[in-house]
Amino acid sequence: MNPRFWLVFGSLLCLTGALKASENSSSSTGNPNVEETAVTDEGEDKGIIPRSVDLHVSTRTVTPVTLFPEKQLMDQGREELTKAQDLWTKGYSEAASDTALEAYDDFMAVRLPRRKRKKIFPLRHQAATLYVDAGITFINSYVEKTSRSIDGIAEGRGRLEDLRDVACNYPELNRKLNTAIEGLPVVRR
Repeated sequence: MNPRFWLVFGSLLCLTGALKASENSSSSTGNPNVEETAVTDEGEDKGIIPRSVDLHVSTRTVTPVTLFPEKQLMDQGREELTKAQDLWTKGYSEAASDTALEAYDDFMAVRLPRRKRKKIFPLRHQAATLYVDAGITFINSYVEKTSRSIDGIAEGRGRLEDLRDVACNYPELNRKLNTAIEGLPVVRR
């Protein structure tokens, strides 16, 4: 027989196999609403998703359609510092400390020409002060929650020493940190 015949025959055979495989995969998910409803019902049954929420769940990958513009480190640091100050005034010392550290790291990563650096120094100092103050407050409350146990005091001293990475750049913060550390007794094990 003609070799072209076998080539065409083999091509058609492969093509029909591919079509059948495609039909089988699409027929198993024939109605996408059924699959979404099952997933949503499962979440509602467990109490994770409120029943009143109209939520569409997809098992396929989600591709973003727009790009998020990257913020400048200076702007991001200012937002984080503002958020940290709000958290501090509301009494959330741990969250304020963490957010202030993020702002401080952003301000430290900003590279400005020599003439414009004066703008960033007060922001760095403000973030560092908030980080140390909120950190000391949170750690002292942590030690008190542990009823000043030996393990709690040791943990508190260790956490206070962690604040020194930022406080060492500012003499008044370093003195404040030393005073807080001296306020906790030395634990011997």
